[in-house]
Amino acid sequence: MPTRLQIERWGPMLFGVLSTTAWWCLDGQIKIFFAKELLAGLLSAGAIAAGFLATAISILLPFSSTPTGLWMRKKGYLPDLFRYLNRAIYSCLFLTCVCVLAFFLLDEASGVPQFFSFVIVFTASYTAASLARIGEVLMNLFERASESADKDG
Repeated sequence: MPTRLQIERWGPMLFGVLSTTAWWCLDGQIKIFFAKELLAGLLSAGAIAAGFLATAISILLPFSSTPTGLWMRKKGYLPDLFRYLNRAIYSCLFLTCVCVLAFFLLDEASGVPQFFSFVIVFTASYTAASLARIGEVLMNLFERASESADKDG
């Protein structure tokens, strides 16, 4: 049975692979009549999420000197947190790059090429799962930090 940390660590990759496999099994295609809107929406979402994560990093940089941050460093969780943020930011940026590239590969008759649609589905689902993971971790951290602050007074 996988531990919570293993699920947390491998969850986004597994979600991306399962989503792409389902897309392939269902013979999914991104048709031209909604491809441009979908790509524009994913591009915007990826860019906005990257900005959110950059803000999260600026909040977390001084966090490592707080009692919760020191506890995380002592337990060895702090490198995982920064790795999660790093992967989430890069997946958001990669998603925006994939969407820009897909605009150039659009075929006016059929839409996005089949193989490239697999790349889009994997990247979008991996990015969504990475954002969910970092959101969950950040909420748990802020909750833990507020509990230690409440104990003092």
